[in-house]
Amino acid sequence: NEIVVDLGANAQLVPADVPRSVLHRAKVVLTQLESNLATTAQTLRAARRARVTTILNPAPMRADFDPALLRDVDILIPNETEFVALVNQLGLAPKKKVYTEAALAAEAPEVLQTLCRRLGPAVVIVTLGKRGCFVSQASGGTHIPAHVVKAVDTTGAGDAFVGGFASGFVKHDGDLLAAARQGQAVAALSVTKPGTAPSMPTARELAAFLKKTAARV
Repeated sequence: NEIVVDLGANAQLVPADVPRSVLHRAKVVLTQLESNLATTAQTLRAARRARVTTILNPAPMRADFDPALLRDVDILIPNETEFVALVNQLGLAPKKKVYTEAALAAEAPEVLQTLCRRLGPAVVIVTLGKRGCFVSQASGGTHIPAHVVKAVDTTGAGDAFVGGFASGFVKHDGDLLAAARQGQAVAALSVTKPGTAPSMPTARELAAFLKKTAARV
């Protein structure tokens, strides 16, 4: 799919629009790159100081992205395109070659784990579409397969994963793999319906899907 982004009012977001009282009450702070980057950076920094888990979904990847922003990110969740862009921007490609999505698709898990570790954040989760996702943390990398469903519209699947992950991270007390599995389930359900917001599953639909898929294991 192709998505056109017009930041509109998002570009006018300023730090004062993000009350510190809200950050201090939060369990996670989830950000992306569709807003004023200076405000995003300050929000991540403030959340970090408040000892709140910070999550960044670097979407859409931008030419003016400052890698220094990653210093205040606990969990980084890029898709394949965004991961490749980050690897190239930071000069992390093996043998300093231009990194590609084809190279990523063929990557051995241990090489992918090394690249993820070099990005900086403690946790890096690369979403891989129908191939699932790769969860990288200091203790090692784990590939989680995607659910097999009949896809109708994949628009918003990445957003569904990230939202499902953040919710699961809180629900499962910081269990990364349990949170990633919930993200996978939310994404799987979202692609079975047309649209973006209308395709997001309800809590009841998610619970039923998780129960059904658990019975297959």
